[in-house]
Amino acid sequence: MLKKLGNAYSGKNSYKLVDDFLLSKGRRLMIISPYVSEYYINKLLKESKKSRIYIITSNKNEGVHAKKYYHLPIMGYIKLLVSTLVVGSVSLFFGYYVLFLLIIQMMVLITIPYAIIVVKILFSRDQKIEIRISKAFIHEKIYITEKSAITGSANLTYSGMHSNIEHIEVITDKKRIAELIAHFNSLWKGLKH
Repeated sequence: MLKKLGNAYSGKNSYKLVDDFLLSKGRRLMIISPYVSEYYINKLLKESKKSRIYIITSNKNEGVHAKKYYHLPIMGYIKLLVSTLVVGSVSLFFGYYVLFLLIIQMMVLITIPYAIIVVKILFSRDQKIEIRISKAFIHEKIYITEKSAITGSANLTYSGMHSNIEHIEVITDKKRIAELIAHFNSLWKGLKH
């Protein structure tokens, strides 16, 4: 349970505030967290079509893991293509007596997956999530939109948000938000893709 202390909250279940914040339909979401779990990467990927999401993380393993999820849709389509070609090859092996039908089948099996891949890749560009990994360990936990921000001790991980006793502060002061955005942009510009 979260205990309210002015604009700050302490206790377990930070997710009750942070998830609402992450899922708000802002134009831009900026995140600094040394650890970003698979659970939250998936949650952010679902929301990335509504917002532009920028993540700065320090943990190289988690960052690489996050990048894997960022590219997951394209890899899924490549797996679809490979499995389709395998099915087509098996069909050829067992159905070589009906050459005409096999030619049509192969044309369909090869053409449709390529068309699906091209269409999905084109539409996957709508996914607006970008991750940059800092070589220096960044221990900050900051979540920012244009209208509000959350700072505190909670990493963007399932345990950080759902089970650990954490302290977070909700910020709505425009001047403080502008300062946090400037800080984020300064860090962002200093990191490579």
